Amino acid sequence: AITPFTHGRWDAGVEARVAREAGEKNPEEAAAAYYADGALDPAGTRAALARLDAPVLVVAGGYDVGLPPDRAVAYAALFGRGETAVLPGGGHYPWADDAAWFVRTLAAFLTWRGSPFIH
Repeated sequence: AITPFTHGRWDAGVEARVAREAGEKNPEEAAAAYYADGALDPAGTRAALARLDAPVLVVAGGYDVGLPPDRAVAYAALFGRGETAVLPGGGHYPWADDAAWFVRTLAAFLTWRGSPFIH
């Protein structure tokens, strides 16, 4: 019922993609692995992220209910070189809400850091 609210726009194309993706998930197995004994080590995870010597970009939409912009900023801060980009008016899938913005943002992030992947 809340799925439309996770998108910056809700139209027939988005609705069709969401319906298609529903059949591609296995939430029971994912939850079992995610919550398995020993799977979570918050302190260890935070320490490892802080030591990561790589630029990290956390992307969110301005109306993202799954990763609100303030949480995206907090998550980016867990990384030694973390940054945040927020699509104004976007939802939880900014690459679907505005693919051109997403590509420009990601390309600028990689190019500015001299990434060997962007020429």
